Amino acid sequence: MREKLWNLLDKTRYEYNYYQQYKAYLEKCQMVVAITTAIVWAMVVNLALLFSDYSLLWTLLLILSGMIAIIIDKMGIANRIAALKYYLPQMSKKLDAFHKDWMQASEATEQELLVLFTKHMKRFSALADTYLQDIHSPPHSGSAEKADVIARHWAEYLS
Repeated sequence: MREKLWNLLDKTRYEYNYYQQYKAYLEKCQMVVAITTAIVWAMVVNLALLFSDYSLLWTLLLILSGMIAIIIDKMGIANRIAALKYYLPQMSKKLDAFHKDWMQASEATEQELLVLFTKHMKRFSALADTYLQDIHSPPHSGSAEKADVIARHWAEYLS
């Protein structure tokens, strides 16, 4: 049972670090799209003022820039960032409590470990159901690699 409890702690720590990295990645994506859209819009407007002969081209470029902004908005990046913004602090608190319980579990019996395991499993499941139900996206490999490195560091530190 002690091994299951350790695996849950390790898995939870990995998930926390993954979502931190994923949130940072989404914020960068959102920033790049906003800056790119603003630059394209400003360039098209300036070029349209300078060269009024190509008004159809400038209009099409403005429409394309707006369509890109709408597509990015429909991808739900802002919604994912908001969900993670509220999820991560709650997860951090629960992870700290779990870590504290783990440190005190050295003298615990198998029954107490089972109760501890069940308690924390329910907490993390409820938290994920509350905040992460709308995050449907493929795993991001860059965030997974960074989270794996951080989780291994913590595992070595706590062993």
